[in-house]
Amino acid sequence: MANIKNLEGLVVATISKTHEEFSQSVAEYVGQHDDIENVMDPRVFSGGEYNSKFRYEEGKNPDLNGKAVYLISTQGPFQNPQDMAMRAFIAARTAKENGAGGVYLVATDLSYSRQDRGPKEDEKMIGECNVAKLYAELLANSGVDGLITMHCHNKKIRKFYEKEMGVNGEKIFFDVWPYSLLAHYLVTKSSLKIKNRGENIVVVSPDKGASKFSEKLRDALYLKNAGMLYLNKARLMANKPDAVTIDNPRLIGADSLEGKTIIFPDDIIDTGGTLMKTVDWLNNTHWDHGLGIPSKYFFYFTHAVMSDKAYNEIQNKLSKLNAQEFITTNTRPYITDQRTFRFKKNSTILRVPNLFGDIILKHFKGEDLEGIYDFKTKSEMMKTMKLLYETKRSSRHFMKKK
Repeated sequence: MANIKNLEGLVVATISKTHEEFSQSVAEYVGQHDDIENVMDPRVFSGGEYNSKFRYEEGKNPDLNGKAVYLISTQGPFQNPQDMAMRAFIAARTAKENGAGGVYLVATDLSYSRQDRGPKEDEKMIGECNVAKLYAELLANSGVDGLITMHCHNKKIRKFYEKEMGVNGEKIFFDVWPYSLLAHYLVTKSSLKIKNRGENIVVVSPDKGASKFSEKLRDALYLKNAGMLYLNKARLMANKPDAVTIDNPRLIGADSLEGKTIIFPDDIIDTGGTLMKTVDWLNNTHWDHGLGIPSKYFFYFTHAVMSDKAYNEIQNKLSKLNAQEFITTNTRPYITDQRTFRFKKNSTILRVPNLFGDIILKHFKGEDLEGIYDFKTKSEMMKTMKLLYETKRSSRHFMKKK
């Protein structure tokens, strides 16, 4: 935890009262122990209009002049992205008009990152809009000077933010990937059994866009005998509507999947359709891919979108998979408490306010956030990551019943 005496120019505020505990925990990690609503009140008037107000009480919370303000924005099924976007615009402008030297949006799961094309980029998008680009423009016009997020779905949107907010090549878009977080959990706190430096383990890249994260995860595990399986997106086979196929799978570092433990990481789970199709293929349900059938699965997704308010239905579908564990983070904090009876039995939440607090501290001190959780040794990874998250399991979890 930081020493607030050395961080007097740092202010953490939340743009919403929903899931305030997450933002409060981030603030406390950086040494700001006052109730977060006493820093900035994300109030809503009786007519429904949002109005953020920084509080200047005598002896507390001096003015914002020259300070770095970090606005925490979390998503979930109880507030839509449009509402959260407007709140971010208003809170940022409020901070700037009250003298803030820098305003940084900390979006635990960045909205609109999947809408990165318009008719100028792709003729198939005629009639639509590049919403990711528009969102970057509106944030910049509202006074946001930089953005911090985690495991963004689309790497290409960085250029939109750099164009709108960057000056002379300044880095202003920071996308932190949590592969070391997941590796630490798997090695130290999960039910994963490791044989002969990982010879029983295969890490999956579920599609081309996920390959770098999966490779980073394999490296962070420090299991030199673990294999890699590179996949393309699963699709239905022609003339066989119930059968799934995956073109050109590549298995490296292992002779077969037979009896192996699969670690299946991805950035997001929405409807779960792609995941279930891929597992259907891996299990040889309709078609023998010739690679053998795995024995166990560990599924990880950073952002538990789960079709927003349809999360109960998605969780019930997932619980039917032959999963050893489901692992996700609380970048969408609702997931900590909103889990179905069956999903609770083998799902673990990695609570990451401390991780975001650490990222904010490093950014405030001027450290480069690129690769901040890459480590030269396993011991260095273990020592650092154990302080940056907590696990949350239901009392019904199979590991608590042992």
